[in-house]
Amino acid sequence: MLGGVMALLAAGFAALDVTAATALGLVAGLAIVSAAVDAGVLGVSPPFFLRQVNEDWLGRYRSWVYGSGFGWQVGAGVATYIMTAAVFLTVAMGALTAGPIAALSLGILFGLVRGLAVLLTARLRSTAELFYLHRRFDALGEPVRRGRDRRAARGRDHRDRCGLRRDRRAGRNCGRARARGRAGLAGASHDFRGLTPVLASVRPV
Repeated sequence: MLGGVMALLAAGFAALDVTAATALGLVAGLAIVSAAVDAGVLGVSPPFFLRQVNEDWLGRYRSWVYGSGFGWQVGAGVATYIMTAAVFLTVAMGALTAGPIAALSLGILFGLVRGLAVLLTARLRSTAELFYLHRRFDALGEPVRRGRDRRAARGRDHRDRCGLRRDRRAGRNCGRARARGRAGLAGASHDFRGLTPVLASVRPV
């Protein structure tokens, strides 16, 4: 399904006759935005679309039915929890190829890799083994989370420094404006003091 959508988008993008350099520039820009979203720098971060497969299928259907259904939903990439903005980046990259066949192939590969993830649990026979597998995944994800938190902290620090510089510039500008205002008032007062003797010498008619 996702590959078909990507192929349609690629066909539409091909009709725009965009140059390869422009497409590469868009991919690079979207990759940066995707990384920033995953790092939480932009104020939003995964997961998106908080939906899980229906566990009631386990007792309602045969194993090959719910297995196929679960695999299809997970493989679609956007039907359940979306844990990274790279999913959207993949769709955009497929569209920007401007080649329906290439986009369809990329979508099939993406869905196949995601769908095959269920095979990681093929040999598990107990909840204890399942918990152990999840603990291993959590352990592997910790360095990624630490890196993401460091990038987010650097992004917030950069934003705060930029805000502080803007505040300082605004303060200096206000100070200069106040100084110019005081100088103008002093000059005006001096001019009025110079006119006082002249005005006093004028007698009413």
